[in-house]
Amino acid sequence: RPGRGDWEQVLESVGELWVRGVEVDWSGFDRDYPRRKVTLPTYPFQRRELRLGVGPVGIRTTDASAHPLLGRCVRSPLLEEVLFESEIGLETHPFLSDHRVHGVVIAPGAALLEMAGSAAEQVLGPCVLEDVVLREALSLPSEGTRTVQVLLSPEVDGGRSLRLISVTGSGDGPEAWRLHLTARARGTADEAADLRVSLSALRARCGEPADVPGFYGRLSEIGIELGPAFQGIEDLWRGQGEALARVRIPESTSPSPRYGIDPSLLDAGLSVVGAARLPGLADQAYVPIALESFRRRARPRPRLWSHACLRETSAAAPETLSADVALLDDDGRVVVELNGLQLRRADRAALAAGDDELARCLYEVEWRRAPRPSTPPPTAPVSPAAVARRVRPRIEELAGPHDLAVYDELLPALEGL
Repeated sequence: RPGRGDWEQVLESVGELWVRGVEVDWSGFDRDYPRRKVTLPTYPFQRRELRLGVGPVGIRTTDASAHPLLGRCVRSPLLEEVLFESEIGLETHPFLSDHRVHGVVIAPGAALLEMAGSAAEQVLGPCVLEDVVLREALSLPSEGTRTVQVLLSPEVDGGRSLRLISVTGSGDGPEAWRLHLTARARGTADEAADLRVSLSALRARCGEPADVPGFYGRLSEIGIELGPAFQGIEDLWRGQGEALARVRIPESTSPSPRYGIDPSLLDAGLSVVGAARLPGLADQAYVPIALESFRRRARPRPRLWSHACLRETSAAAPETLSADVALLDDDGRVVVELNGLQLRRADRAALAAGDDELARCLYEVEWRRAPRPSTPPPTAPVSPAAVARRVRPRIEELAGPHDLAVYDELLPALEGL
């Protein structure tokens, strides 16, 4: 046939004849070629499915200089936004498995802040994140990864609006995309970066030593389960509504020079808020939900001081807390500053709602037929006619003393309007 090789056509034709029941002299067919018989197993095939492991799919880079969580920066003259995209999961970032809330693996808020802050600094240089809102927890699957993107959109005043989003599954449909963090980034190149605090004054106010293993044990009891990668507090002291701690990057992590601040170190600094909580609120798990501002003023060292100070808490709303946190070096210089950190009492169902793929697999909306009751239930609503019969005698009784007849004259006038 035109466009087909001779052997291709011959083999296809012989195959068609064979499957239609025509006897083929296979020995004669193969006579001119060296062949040998292969012994097949005499037992039935087990037919087991063996799948090859598939690595993360999406935009990846082998560039060792890329940020470990942000991944590759994508720029295009066709896009106003600057886009970072990476694959995050327990296989690609094993240390995240040490951060669980009520048994759910959650990317810590410190990791999201680090991603947002580093993305903004790559675009604007020295900057501050303002009006940060952690809208939904970023839960991670036990297998595979989630595609995470950070988008920075230009604003009229030169700043950038920032969104951190993720996708589950194939990403088909808008419901597959989840919004986790929003913020506004503003450049601070013209502002003084140096800010110092007296460490001796902080130690004088926070003079009550606390048991660090007991502190982490207590967190585990209330649902915040932190493994070795997120147990970075070395020493801890409490004061009245404030706490001071010596924090470091845990040895079980793999520090990267590409981090603005290591997420494990920042998370250790934020967890000091738990030691500053009021006694009546010490038995509840809280997670960050918003932040007035987040700024990295200097390059952090592997070991820092963390000072957390609670703002006045309303007794009517114990489900939320507000605090200011500062990470300091040994000279009292503020390295990282977090103002107006708001925390909300953690709820297991709300955390699981961040990844409802399994729920969609197990539940669906279904209408079920039910027989119509032969007699109305005792709680059935009373008919309007029955209500009128009951209240009419009472109305006639009150009409005279209260001059209700005037309404009969006003109603037609109102209808006319």
